[in-house]
Amino acid sequence: MSSAASGLRIENLALVKGGTSLSLEVMPGQAIAVVGTAGSGKTALLRVLASQLRPALGSFSPNTNIRLLDERQIPKRGRLDSLARMKGGASVASRASEALTICGLWEDRAASVADASPGQLAAMCLLPAFCEDSPVVMIDMLIDLIDPKTRRDVLAGLSKNRREQGVIHLISTNQVDIIEQCDGVVVMKDSSFRASSSIEALRSRTVPGEVIIETTRSHAIRSMVEPFAIKVTETAEGLRVETFEGQEMAQKLMIAGYGDVRCTLIRRPSLGDVLASLL
Repeated sequence: MSSAASGLRIENLALVKGGTSLSLEVMPGQAIAVVGTAGSGKTALLRVLASQLRPALGSFSPNTNIRLLDERQIPKRGRLDSLARMKGGASVASRASEALTICGLWEDRAASVADASPGQLAAMCLLPAFCEDSPVVMIDMLIDLIDPKTRRDVLAGLSKNRREQGVIHLISTNQVDIIEQCDGVVVMKDSSFRASSSIEALRSRTVPGEVIIETTRSHAIRSMVEPFAIKVTETAEGLRVETFEGQEMAQKLMIAGYGDVRCTLIRRPSLGDVLASLL
């Protein structure tokens, strides 16, 4: 695993003996979502990459510039702005103020940690992502805990850091709206890796989509689509076809070449459908 200047490389990393391994390359400015149910190994993976745990298999070069943000950073006492306090001049103070604003804490920055809500505590743990310089920042389930408006602001701020500074983000999450803003996804179950790819590649190969074909000649159309389909079912209106990638091409061919096809309807699997099939 190298610094963000040359990307983040993980090779044949396994969390448990006998489990599947992960090989992954993340380029500067990219974000990867780490997804899985409770106990799936998301936190363990991030802690391994932060050199806080040892993997069962695989090796990588530790990088002191990797920053792991999680709930263990919550102080026992103090104020909400405690993680944004930095020594320095006006520019440093301005950066801390911007971080507090992005994380929705500016109005309540002087509030006691003891009186904070779970969402405010999670937002406080996110502050170093905006007021420190780390080429690789890993965020463990914190964005899931904050309110929707703050979540939008935080995601926009993280995207800006990736775009302008080339920061790499690994974000542990189970929220579809967060995953959709990432460049790729790692899906985990039972401390093993179920999938690792771009979101579009995962969507196209995991759950079949549907093509609904309204036609007066089901038999003829069926003979054309059957070789490319997982399942073809006759309906009162025509056919219901379950298939992977290529529905759009099939639709164009049928509309262009078959006058007895009245219409076709493509139903693509949602990202939630894809993830549910893997978890």
